[in-house]
Amino acid sequence: MYLRRGEKSMDIKGVISKVEYWVATLVVLLVYTRFLNNWLIFGAFYLVPDLAAVGFGLSPRIGQTAYNTTHTLIGPLCLLLLGLILPVQQSIKNSFMSLSLIWLCHITVAVSYTHLTLPTICSV
Repeated sequence: MYLRRGEKSMDIKGVISKVEYWVATLVVLLVYTRFLNNWLIFGAFYLVPDLAAVGFGLSPRIGQTAYNTTHTLIGPLCLLLLGLILPVQQSIKNSFMSLSLIWLCHITVAVSYTHLTLPTICSV
């Protein structure tokens, strides 16, 4: 791997972290493919967490809070849990699980592909 001018090389912890998130991305995509497999929905909702960046138009503080909130694992994992345990119709469970897996995929790709770190992805 070649470094651009001004870039710092990643230590072993950083490399392991990136590999972990790529593996998590692969697992999420495999689960989505196996159980839900609606790629039109996946494409439509994949970038929704990035809409939180609109908050930067209001103020840097609001933008940072909104963006970081939508890029933590707590939200999609809670949504997945609700989809698994709520006593509702299967179609509603599938919707919860689908949205949570799409959200998880977005976060794992964002963290593994870029130099972002959780939980402070965006700092002002």
